Amino acid sequence: MSNSHIKLLAEEAIIAAIAMALSYLPLDIAWYQISLGCLPIAILSMRRGLLAGLTSGFIWGLLHLLLGKIYFLSVIQFTMEYFLAFMLMGLAGLTSHSFQAQLKAGKSPYMTYSLGALLGCFAKYLIHFIAGFIYWGQYAPKHMSPVIYSLSVNGSSFIMTSLTVIVIGIILIKTYPKLFQVQP
Repeated sequence: MSNSHIKLLAEEAIIAAIAMALSYLPLDIAWYQISLGCLPIAILSMRRGLLAGLTSGFIWGLLHLLLGKIYFLSVIQFTMEYFLAFMLMGLAGLTSHSFQAQLKAGKSPYMTYSLGALLGCFAKYLIHFIAGFIYWGQYAPKHMSPVIYSLSVNGSSFIMTSLTVIVIGIILIKTYPKLFQVQP
């Protein structure tokens, strides 16, 4: 195993740990939440690409299990919401090559970052939405469809998380662009 591979694995694990630490900040309003942990996954995904983002997101989901910060209804629900959903946040890395090229050329990478972050957040919350109406629908208010309930909860969380990740990310790009670049 080369030093660069070990460095990448360490970076993925550290980013997942930071994402997990941010998960403990109390930003929940009833069932609605802002998932600040998505921010470091988006940054790593832009910095290192798709595979690194997916790996770090998967580790972030695994940390939820190891640290007991989970809601468990079934094995399939757990797998969807903690491994798949968190891993898919790494899809932000699909725009990594364009982002890095724009950053290197001194062009504005804000739209590319925003698109990647939005894609990752959408994929994450799409899985939560599906799990929401299948597994959590029984907790919907009496005369509300489980689909509408899940859309309300997860759609609101998606919007709040996406806006937060995009705004803070753009501020970080403007103030500290080296955070998004791999250092030799």
